[in-house]
Formats: sequence, C-alpha cells, structure tokens
Amino acid sequence: MIVAVVQLAFSSALLFSPELVHFPGPYFDTHGRPAMHRRAMERWPGSTALLEMWNDPQLKKSGRMAILIGGAATHDPALIPIYLDGIRRKSQEVRQAAAYGYHDLIGDKLPNVTVGVSDMRAGVLGQQMNRMRISLERNSLVEVWLHALLRNERKIFPGFRGSSPDREVRECLFAIERVMTIDDLESMIVAYRLTEDQLARLGLMRLIESLTLSRFVDKPTQQRSGQGPKSLETGLKRLDEAIERWRGVDCRITVDEVLKTNMATMGASVSDPRSAEACWVWQNVLRMGDATWWPTAARQLYACGGPWLELSVLQAEAGWNQARRDDLLEWFGLIPKVANRSRTPQESPAPGVQ
Repeated sequence: MIVAVVQLAFSSALLFSPELVHFPGPYFDTHGRPAMHRRAMERWPGSTALLEMWNDPQLKKSGRMAILIGGAATHDPALIPIYLDGIRRKSQEVRQAAAYGYHDLIGDKLPNVTVGVSDMRAGVLGQQMNRMRISLERNSLVEVWLHALLRNERKIFPGFRGSSPDREVRECLFAIERVMTIDDLESMIVAYRLTEDQLARLGLMRLIESLTLSRFVDKPTQQRSGQGPKSLETGLKRLDEAIERWRGVDCRITVDEVLKTNMATMGASVSDPRSAEACWVWQNVLRMGDATWWPTAARQLYACGGPWLELSVLQAEAGWNQARRDDLLEWFGLIPKVANRSRTPQESPAPGVQ
C-alpha cells in the first residue's frame, strides 16, 4: 500500500504540467505544447513506463491528459493503445487530449478540439486509430506517410500493407519531416524515385539534404534572391546522381557511410557519425552548416545529451526556427548568451490545426 502511494505521488509530480490550463486553444498550440514536449523528452521516462503509468487506475485526469499530449513528442507507435483508451473515456477533457495527442503522435495536422469530441467523432477516430495501429505493425510511421504522399498520384509505396491518412502533398511532407529519422533515408529515396509530382520531389529533396548533410541546390548569391526553377531542376539532377553514388556493391544505401563521406568533405573524420566522438561534429554542423541541416544536427545533439528542440527543414528560414537554433548554440556554449533574449520554446505555428 505504501509503495503504491509513493508511486502515485511520484507520477503526479513527474506529470505536473501547468500548461494544461491553456488547453485547448491557440496559446497552448504555440506555447504550451512545445513546453510539454520538451519536458517529456528531457525528464519523463520512456514509452514502457508511460504505458504502466497510464494503466494505474488511481492516475488523475490531469495526469492522463499530460501523458496523451506530452507522450506525442516521442512519435512512438507503441503508445497508440493509450489514445484508443483515452478517446473511449467519458471525460471530455481526456477525449480532447486523446484526439489532439494522437494526431500529434503520428505527425499529422492537429485537430480543433475546442468544442469537444462527440460520441460519433470519438467512434470514428477510434476506428482510425485502430487501423493505424494495424498499419504500424507492418510498416514504419514514415512509410505510412510516404504511402499517403504517393496516393495523391494513385501510386503505392512498395510492399506497403495497411491504410494511410488521406492528405495533400504539402501536409504529407510536413508529417514526414516531423517523424523521420536518419534510418528512414532509403525509404524516402524509394518514394522520391517513384513520385512525379514536382512539389513532392522538391520537398523530399530538401528532407534528404537534411538527413545526409548534402547540398543539391546552390545557395543564392544575393541575400534576397530566391532559388529559381533552373536551380531547383539542377538540384534534382544532383540528387539523382548522388543516389547512384551512394549505392554500395549490394545496391543498398547505408546512411552512416553517406554521413561519414559528407563529414569528411567538411574536414571531420569520424568512424561512426552517431557515436559520442561525433558530437563535436554535429555542434559544428549546427553552428556553421546549412539551415536545412539544423534539424538533423539538433536531433543528434539531443542523443549527445543536449536539450530537446524541434527545428524545421521545410521552414528553415522562419524566425522561430532560427531562434531555437540560437538557443541550442547558447546551450552548448557555441555563441555568447544574450541577456533578456526570449527563452525557448519559441512561438511557432502549430502543424496545421484543422
């Protein structure tokens, strides 16, 4: 009995999230959600422990809401059962958190839950969650979104089994950006080679640039000059050529080898780009590298023990993205701290609230 009380008190303290007073609403989307995600990724235990905490019948409503919203930052499909349970509960607040958090978990645009979640809507969403759960038993989350991307052209991702959301190309690209990891490179190249949609090809090119620390499109020579159609076409051609170079004797692409090669061109020799010895390289990538490389550097530096801050490839030039990058540079002591500068999480647009 004493152990149970201590565990419950520990869970309540760990999950305390003052941002919930602003949920749901625009202020939460731009301020509360990033703060909760950072706390969850830096201080909370892993998905297995969160599932155990969720199954505690004594867990309070606020704790359940915190898990549903904060746990979404992991993008871990293993947590889908808690969203299925949450959307079936009678509490409107828990239902709202389940609907909001589930879309966030899979990288989807966020739903507007300010008016609540009706029984009918909860039932439909529960069916969608279950179909997604089954799909993710057979495919990765990135593959689900790549399949959704290709469906806009009536194509399928090779070997895909299951269902995917019905979303426009731009929405799929933003979802892929949020859930992708370095290990998804080959799947993204497969989709890139299949798509004929110009927006999809350009978006995937930028994401592949980030994952591999590559540059296929030349930087504008003038500060305000954009990237014209000719330079973008040249970039796509360079990517095609790079893909052929990256393929080994077994025709497979090893992302670590690609990263090692590209790091070597920067003057950094490392045996494993994801090891502790490479942390200083990722710091320099964040400090001096292209803006499209920052998100990959930020995720690798998180693995090196740094703070959790999500940066964007597709919105690399946005003010909030550059402010977060500066916060990371300050944290690692790569630039001087600026007094009175606004602290993270910086305000950023929520991913497409419906």
